[in-house]
Amino acid sequence: MTGRSKNNNREHVLRESKKKELLGILRNLCVIRGDERTIFPKWSSAPKTGKKNWLLDFRRAFLSPRSAELAAELFWDTYEGKFPFQIACVEMGAVPWLGFLLAEWAKRWKRANGLVIRKTRKKDGLCNWIEGVSENLPTILVDDIVNSGKSLAKAIMTAKNGGIAVVECFCVCHFQNPSPLQEAENSPLSNIPLRSMFRLDEFGLELESKNVETPIFFPDARLLRDLWSPHLWLVVPKSSPFVENTSAYVAWEAGKLVKIDTVTGETLWEYRMEKTPQGKNILSSVVNCGEDVCFWAYDGAVHFVRKADGTKRIAVSLGEWIGSTPECDMSNDRAFVWLEHFGKTAWGVAALKISNGEILWETAFSDFVHASPAYDPMTGSIYCGTNGGEFVRIDADSWKTIWKRRFSLPIKIRPTVSPDGKMVFFGGFDGSLRCLDADSGEDVWTYQTPFNVYSQACASESGIFIWCLDKIFYHFDWSGNVISKTPTDGRIFSKPSKFRNGILAFWSNDGLIRFYDVSRKKVVFAVAHHERIVTEISFTGNRAYFTDFANKVWEANLEKLIQSDTWNA
Repeated sequence: MTGRSKNNNREHVLRESKKKELLGILRNLCVIRGDERTIFPKWSSAPKTGKKNWLLDFRRAFLSPRSAELAAELFWDTYEGKFPFQIACVEMGAVPWLGFLLAEWAKRWKRANGLVIRKTRKKDGLCNWIEGVSENLPTILVDDIVNSGKSLAKAIMTAKNGGIAVVECFCVCHFQNPSPLQEAENSPLSNIPLRSMFRLDEFGLELESKNVETPIFFPDARLLRDLWSPHLWLVVPKSSPFVENTSAYVAWEAGKLVKIDTVTGETLWEYRMEKTPQGKNILSSVVNCGEDVCFWAYDGAVHFVRKADGTKRIAVSLGEWIGSTPECDMSNDRAFVWLEHFGKTAWGVAALKISNGEILWETAFSDFVHASPAYDPMTGSIYCGTNGGEFVRIDADSWKTIWKRRFSLPIKIRPTVSPDGKMVFFGGFDGSLRCLDADSGEDVWTYQTPFNVYSQACASESGIFIWCLDKIFYHFDWSGNVISKTPTDGRIFSKPSKFRNGILAFWSNDGLIRFYDVSRKKVVFAVAHHERIVTEISFTGNRAYFTDFANKVWEANLEKLIQSDTWNA
């Protein structure tokens, strides 16, 4: 045996000795079973119990010097010959380990660069997605555990958006081989090697069943414009874009409205309003008004802006603050808006002429108003709620109150009227979804969810659809019976979009846009985005347009999704 062979053999024996020691520590320290500790699953408050229910908590090991040092040594034994590169880790499990990885390489040779990729953008300070200073080097992405691969895929998308090229992934324990997302079309993981120290069966564990998840699609996404100036602390439904032909009209909190050419990404014009002391400026969605687009703003005015050149046609001052989205009745030349505050002590709803801005009528209420009004053209009625729990039906012509109800809950979201005009629905901050008789205002049924409802219900012939801050999407029949519940990994704020017949699209803070098939009563596909989405999405043909949480305007090409076998199954 040559000297080189002997050295290689000794190194192999040493590595196997380290792996054996580390596996023993991890098995003893990190395997938590349901008969020893209470384990709560993601989508339920009911704990999982029994020996078959388990989790791996590697944070225990990586906060312990010996196991973290062993894992760092084994990593560098594998990758030493591939240096130079930088290391990025996914929060939170791999963060303590990253420090040991960098320290071990400093002992062996020289400084290595490290980065931390957050699961959600920081809401204050520098608002970073990625912590650390990236160097112009290939990047190895490390994590403690990989199951489906969703965390890795999102981290790779975040890194790419930050100009960082991930060339390989490494984890301590890999649950499935390969991960489902490694085989997904256009997946960030599909062409990136994924290595691991251990398999799940080496811990004496196994998955109860194969992880069957909704197919996730990674579309050809294009950044149309980076608007920035976001209020990341403002986690509420924000302004949704309006898309017509090849033009996108987008407003945001900075107090600006822009028209973007969706073919070239060029900004065609920009309209500015004066900033307000509140700093919210525009939360109203952009609404189509024929030759104009309009929005309500926190300067207390409704702005009508010409589509052709972005000049102001008219701005009508109605109050001090307006955060709601207008409801336009183009056939009768009028628009309706909730006034969060007008005068010194009054709040209410107003109607004005779209053609000349003439105020037709105003009705005052005794409570603050954040919700947008709902107009039902079948009955000529306006429905609206207040922060104090008042809910009213108003005749749009005579502006007289038809009926009024008082509930002990804030109502901050636009109500929804059934297609036949006989029922009206709204969600409240007590977690309830309420159905009222449109004629009398009496209760028809109520469904209680565990958290606040901060999204508008969607009504179709197939029932009612609504989201709750419990991260669940609910599908009800007209009698209030639950047809299906779809859990997500993020809270949902905005109303769903009708993508095409029988398909609803909804999105959440986990960055996934899910497509729900009403007839199959399930989500048939999901489209991945790395940032949170709190606005309604506009669809034109096979393309989706939306503004993410950091006010970046995106176009996603869904053509491959629509042509896929899974979609058409």
